[in-house]
Amino acid sequence: MRNYLNRFSPLQLLKLHISRQIPTSADALKSINSPTLLTSLSELLNEIHEKSFGNLAKNELQINFKLSKKESNIKKAGDGVFITGFRKKNSIVALYPGLIYDQANDPKFIPSLNNQYFLRCFDGIYCDGKYNGLSKLLYTSKYSRINDPLQTIKFGDRSWLKKEELLNFLNCGQFINNANQNFTSNVRYQELNVPPTFPMELRYLIPNLHYRENWIPFEDFTRVICLISTRDLKNEELFSTYNDVVVV
Repeated sequence: MRNYLNRFSPLQLLKLHISRQIPTSADALKSINSPTLLTSLSELLNEIHEKSFGNLAKNELQINFKLSKKESNIKKAGDGVFITGFRKKNSIVALYPGLIYDQANDPKFIPSLNNQYFLRCFDGIYCDGKYNGLSKLLYTSKYSRINDPLQTIKFGDRSWLKKEELLNFLNCGQFINNANQNFTSNVRYQELNVPPTFPMELRYLIPNLHYRENWIPFEDFTRVICLISTRDLKNEELFSTYNDVVVV
């Protein structure tokens, strides 16, 4: 419970200056602009993109894992996320979807109420990963404003808001439970600023949009929250930690 309170709002919003110490070191700041992580994300999304269009033969696929949501091994924790297959240490395993609040004056308080999916990044940026209610309405509204029905390139995935199959199976990171004394963490959160130069044809697979009115995805960075494996993973439930900052 303490781990939950240290990561999520609204408690953090009410105790903004006295809650968990936010890393401000050069390493922590450097990690959000990691070229290695950006390349890994691009390669992973490109394979998902090509696979969806049937452009890759089975012997060309590098993705040898999938994710599913089912009852967690932690009692009374609800559902968790499980990996089937294998993923090496320091690999992207999942993405945390949601609407990004990157301005101090963004109206975060109301959406954060009774919202266990309202995640605070190390630099004070917030991500609302709730898939229903006001959170869903705000994300859908932003999606509609930046995506013309006639345009070929789409920005942001909204399939994570629905109960149907995800457009990008990685976009379920909000359901990964925190580690505890009985279940140690095997993934960590890693923020990444995706630059406007990121391939346009892959933007529809990224599950994040910014609330900010003047945010333009092909001119501004997009905050993406990756969940990275802290060890080799194989056929197990995922448990997260937010305490580790690793520069890659």
